[in-house]
Amino acid sequence: MYLEFGFQEWALLLLAICIIPIAILCVFAIVKTIRIKKKEAKAREELASEEVIDIDQRKIFYDAYGGEENVLEVSLEMSRITVKVADLEKVDAERLKELGASGVLIVSDMVKASYSDRAKYVYKLMEKNNG
Repeated sequence: MYLEFGFQEWALLLLAICIIPIAILCVFAIVKTIRIKKKEAKAREELASEEVIDIDQRKIFYDAYGGEENVLEVSLEMSRITVKVADLEKVDAERLKELGASGVLIVSDMVKASYSDRAKYVYKLMEKNNG
């Protein structure tokens, strides 16, 4: 017995022959894009770790937190800098946002600010005088 293919069966077969390679190519493209993004992020991280600490930038960040005397403790948690301060009234949350913080959260005597891939650099700026 012969199998008889009608128009719909041929159309489905042709569609499957075209779609499967396209789907495979899409998966490869997605995987390659993810690998490239990871390499770029790693390169940015390495570059940030090698950046020279700029004294003027350090002063700008300390001023946003109310000055060096107001900063008691600094810690880094992934992309977030947590700064324990003596007086919350001196902290300028809007200035922190202007300096690149995507979100500023104030809890008790702590100021938590997310700096994404710049967090390590900001931490190095702030830790130099608190180490």
